[in-house]
Amino acid sequence: MKKVFLCLTLAAAISACKNKTTPATETADTVAIKTTETPVADTTFNIDAIAVSDKDLGTFPFLAPPPTYSYNYHQEADPKDIKAVDKEYMAVNGKLIAQEGKTFKINIERPREGDKKFDAAEVQKYYEDKILSLGGVQVNNVEITKAEYERVGEKELITNNYGSTLDPNLLDRIKTYVIKTKDKVVWIQLCLLNEESGHIAVLEQKVG
Repeated sequence: MKKVFLCLTLAAAISACKNKTTPATETADTVAIKTTETPVADTTFNIDAIAVSDKDLGTFPFLAPPPTYSYNYHQEADPKDIKAVDKEYMAVNGKLIAQEGKTFKINIERPREGDKKFDAAEVQKYYEDKILSLGGVQVNNVEITKAEYERVGEKELITNNYGSTLDPNLLDRIKTYVIKTKDKVVWIQLCLLNEESGHIAVLEQKVG
């Protein structure tokens, strides 16, 4: 009888352990499934959804450098840096989209005078205020993934210079804007490195 009682006791203990551990395992599996789900970003872009601005944009490339800054050490855009037709990859919600049109691609510099250094926050605010005042909207403020960068490729972006604002080490700093008027679409893309320099690309497409 003692042996039978001992066997029954062990069987009950094993059954109890199984009942206790099963819910814990199921909970862990459920958590694992939830934490590995990655939201899919909406990368669709519809130019028709952007409101038409009635502002006078002025002369291409429309934006002068901020005060105390310059375009390759020039206070104004040099006509030599403007191409009638060129291509640049613009970021929209983390997706790189090729655009063609009249382009201006240049470094933004701050001449070293005393302790004044390139201030990325200051430059970003300057351009954003200007762009928004002209009726522009921001279309990218998220990091470009390495996979998306590699999808287009170094040859296209670097060798062919169609990604002048897309440094593979600074893909979390890409800010892109669009201004739409009744006769043109203007893309502006910025990449700014604090205390160093920055880069801007302006691309104009005629419409209508």
